[in-house]
Amino acid sequence: MEDTVLPIDEDTYVSTSHKQKTHYLQYMALGFYIVFGTLMCNIVITDEMASNYAFIGDMAGLMAVISLYLTHNTSPGVVDPQWSTWPGMPAPIKKCSTCKHQVPPRASHCRTYDRCVLKFDHWCPFACVAIGYHNYKQYCLLLIYGAWGSYVMLSYAHVPVLEYFWYNTAETITLKLVLGLILTLASCCVVPFCCALLFSHSFLVLRNMTTKEFFNFKVANAFAELPNDYNAGLLENLKQVFGPDWTMWWNPFVPAHPVGAGYKWVKRAS
Repeated sequence: MEDTVLPIDEDTYVSTSHKQKTHYLQYMALGFYIVFGTLMCNIVITDEMASNYAFIGDMAGLMAVISLYLTHNTSPGVVDPQWSTWPGMPAPIKKCSTCKHQVPPRASHCRTYDRCVLKFDHWCPFACVAIGYHNYKQYCLLLIYGAWGSYVMLSYAHVPVLEYFWYNTAETITLKLVLGLILTLASCCVVPFCCALLFSHSFLVLRNMTTKEFFNFKVANAFAELPNDYNAGLLENLKQVFGPDWTMWWNPFVPAHPVGAGYKWVKRAS
């Protein structure tokens, strides 16, 4: 892909009526999740090495909250209606039936966001935002940190639960048991959910496909082999999601692409 930067401000093309309201329930849920994990770290874990291990899980949970916030508040990349008139742009290949203007390759209309989005992947109900070219990095980091943090928390939160219900070594209900039970139940829900999404999006990232491209192809060609139209190789595929500087791939605050990029795509030679 040729990452051409165009002098535009995406906020100009997103009216306030189309910007989704922030839903704080998600942030509160993850925040309480981290608080419970920190309390468990202080109450259950006494060994220094295990405490450090639990602290890493808490930090991953914190990074998940930050990634969720940035996913919601980063524009996915709204298609400028005049993009086809800019010099050096590829020829339009399709027209949006809703917006009534030409859209570049890999862009698509999001019915919930009510805008055409560059490299549109899907609408995320948890982050309450369309996932596209400019916030896909933050979304992937949300899955990575969420799966990592919830797994670490589950690995030590279940200890007092097993001691009470399985081994019968604990005779009374304590704060340690209550916190452990709550965090274990929460982690049992979060771990499979995050890991399933992380696995599916890892597959898509490594093939340089979007969720919409994958399902559209499978609906039309159920048993055919997946195309490699935009597969540029492992390293280049990762750069197109997380940015050219690999030392900043972990950082959700660093944008993967400058505003104005995402209109030009080079197809892989057959």
